[in-house]
Amino acid sequence: MPLRLGWNISRGEDLIQTTESTRERRLEVQRLNNLPPMSLVAQKLLSVLADDEMDIPGIAAIIEQDPALMARIIGVANSAYFGMREPVTTIKDAILKVLGLETTRNLALGLLLSGPLDPSRCPSYQGDRYWFAAISAAKLSQQLAKVSSQMPGARVKDAYLCGLLHNLGLQAMVNIEPELMSTVLAANDSSVQHRLYEIEQEYLGATHPVVGGWLVRKWHLPPHIVAVIEHHHETDYQGSEQDMVRLVGSAVRWLGAIKYSRDETPELAQLNALGIDTEQAQMIMDDLEEKRDGLLALAQLMTRS
Repeated sequence: MPLRLGWNISRGEDLIQTTESTRERRLEVQRLNNLPPMSLVAQKLLSVLADDEMDIPGIAAIIEQDPALMARIIGVANSAYFGMREPVTTIKDAILKVLGLETTRNLALGLLLSGPLDPSRCPSYQGDRYWFAAISAAKLSQQLAKVSSQMPGARVKDAYLCGLLHNLGLQAMVNIEPELMSTVLAANDSSVQHRLYEIEQEYLGATHPVVGGWLVRKWHLPPHIVAVIEHHHETDYQGSEQDMVRLVGSAVRWLGAIKYSRDETPELAQLNALGIDTEQAQMIMDDLEEKRDGLLALAQLMTRS
């Protein structure tokens, strides 16, 4: 029985929103099993997320408990994006020779957290597009955080994972309502003037940042990840995690402006407010654009088969 976030479809296929409050819809989501539990391996990786003393053998041992995840991480390490001459065959080599400890852990978490969310029943969902946006946002957020004069060093390492997971709610909604989300995604493709969450609100009565927030709160993810997922689209967000939210949000909107060939870069002002020099930011973006083909290939590897 598919989950309904407070809406029904009439015989004439018209969408009719019910009068349920947001609170009632949230309680409905939390009660049902349509939002799946987090895997044990993901729980273990999350438990060491803030452990600066976790070593390579420790992370490798956790990932090796999930053979499918291990294979995908090794595949990512062997991708053309990283340009390795000799093939990587173990997780330890993937960490040591290619990805590094933090990137390996972040990519593994991204794959594990999206793993229980099955998009296969949604015809309009394009996994490669989702992962390209996620990886691009992760990389841009990470690089911008490194040159920010206001981002504490301890938070810089969080930027990649926040960027990678910023759109997790989209996968959650596709998993919950594949048929309706197929209509929503098709409508978004045919009318790029509208933001996706506005179309979601019109059709479904809820948006993917909201549903993503419900999911990661259920999974007890750290507050900065929750805040980014829920508020990355809000340019004026204020809260305890506002620097990370504005950083990732600016990266996402800047990438969107390039995707739709918009000349203006309004996000530079917000980046300046985070202590990021305009010239440095542009150099980072230029470098990312040069690696576009490699990122697209990487996204294909991340896409669920």
